[in-house]
Amino acid sequence: GKPINEPVVQHGPFVMNTQDEIRDAFHDYSRTKFDGWPWPRDDMVFAQDKGRFALIDGVETRPGEKSCMNADL
Repeated sequence: GKPINEPVVQHGPFVMNTQDEIRDAFHDYSRTKFDGWPWPRDDMVFAQDKGRFALIDGVETRPGEKSCMNADL
């Protein structure tokens, strides 16, 4: 890719331009869980053979399946 000529700061899942933005992102996450985390723990790990999936409105969907996120496509 092309250089973006901006500072980049990364910590955990967050990538921002400054340490202050990283701190804000962690604060927002700890306060709101980004509008809902459906799992009982922050560090959920699933069996590798479960494969990729998303939990949308309580329903598991997998890549290639019709879901509420791509129903209008």
